[in-house]
Amino acid sequence: MIKTEIHTAGFIFFSFIFLSLSFAQTQNGIEFYTPKQGAVITSSSCTLHVETQLKNIKKVEFQVRYFDTENDTAIIKSISTISRPPYKLVWDISSIPNQLFTGAAFLAEATLNDGTTIATKLEGVFLTHQPVNTTSKLFPYQFSGLKVIKDDTISFPSPRAAMSITGSSYWNEKEIVFLFEVKDPLFYVNISRELLANLGVEILIDPNLTRTPFPNKDILIYSVPLYGNPYRIIYRPSFDDSGSFDLPSKVLPCDFPVSVTKEDFKGFKIAVPIPAKEFGGTVPKQINCNFIVKTLNEGGQISQTSWIRGNLFEAYSPFLWIPLKFEPKPVYKNRLLMWGLFFITGLLLTILTYFLIQNLKKPHKLNKFERSEAEQEQFDRIKEALERRVTQKSLPIEKLSQEMKISPKSLNKLIKKFTGMSLHNYIMYCRIEIAIERLRSSHCSEASIADACGFANANELEKYFRKFHKTTPYKYRVEQQVS
Repeated sequence: MIKTEIHTAGFIFFSFIFLSLSFAQTQNGIEFYTPKQGAVITSSSCTLHVETQLKNIKKVEFQVRYFDTENDTAIIKSISTISRPPYKLVWDISSIPNQLFTGAAFLAEATLNDGTTIATKLEGVFLTHQPVNTTSKLFPYQFSGLKVIKDDTISFPSPRAAMSITGSSYWNEKEIVFLFEVKDPLFYVNISRELLANLGVEILIDPNLTRTPFPNKDILIYSVPLYGNPYRIIYRPSFDDSGSFDLPSKVLPCDFPVSVTKEDFKGFKIAVPIPAKEFGGTVPKQINCNFIVKTLNEGGQISQTSWIRGNLFEAYSPFLWIPLKFEPKPVYKNRLLMWGLFFITGLLLTILTYFLIQNLKKPHKLNKFERSEAEQEQFDRIKEALERRVTQKSLPIEKLSQEMKISPKSLNKLIKKFTGMSLHNYIMYCRIEIAIERLRSSHCSEASIADACGFANANELEKYFRKFHKTTPYKYRVEQQVS
């Protein structure tokens, strides 16, 4: 549990420093439009946009707080200052490391004409744009009760000289078992109970393979101390209207037994059999996981060693956890399956032979590709004919159908198959694409553009512009028009 306290305290501390950089008081006069709280940015750029109804803003400065993964420290810097609306910019994050667990935080500070300032903050924005290479591990099936580290060990970096940490895992129908061994010639059992309670191992499991940037209630985190009972840590991410993000946690006791053995001048061993009921009753075929082993360093302080390489914040982010795949149960460990193996093999061979013969008797199925190719050619002809007439307000669909020698119903079905849109929506989409180019390259009014593109009026143009591009023609022209 000590790890949770470190993370929560550090996050609040850095948030306080970040907001203390400005003397502005957060008000409702300005707020972030993009990104949204909890957003996960996967591209190499991040769009920052604040909205306000105030007319007396002189400038808006954007600031960011993010974490340097190499030094485990917070970096606070100014991104840019915008002096006129829209207060929007695109921040290049290609050189910024992934921001996980607590994410990045933003501050937008507006200076008014009278010199006063107002500000708004946005916490809990996650950056996952940097590539991550994770190699999956494969672990075997074993019957319950085995507590010996196998050859397929999980290797940890050594926190200090003369100490080694290894681990292993196996599964069966009842449980997934994790084994850990810390060899430490300086370890002795008669240290304080308080210190022993903070040593041990944490097992972090993402059973749903979500790879989220931060842990939530569905993530399984088990802490097994050298003294005391094991417990589960549950994170409940919290976003509020003020723009704050927090990761409070609670602790629940584990109701399954674990094995902890300690020996002077040798170290300790931990065996953790996690029952199938923790996974909904069935052991999954694959999980993403990480392990954190807590030992003492040369100065007698608690040292946390993570299986994945990275800082302490990254260790608790499911986005970086390593895939753990479990080998299928071997045939020789299932007697019932062995007894029926020869019978099933013969039956399968008979069935496969039958279906093979049936398939060889159906050469007409080869025509499926040819029909698809014919449909593609027909669609291309229809598309070309539509594009020639799309700006006509009264587009004669019946005449087009006759010309293409296809019924109106079949025409609509073909358009739907190749575009995912109805014939009517596809026509409107083509008109919008023509309108976009005219909005960018001309100064004609929206009404004249709507008329030239085949729309009934400007309102119809705006309706379908919103439908396909989530904005209005006016806003698009302001942002995209060529000078």
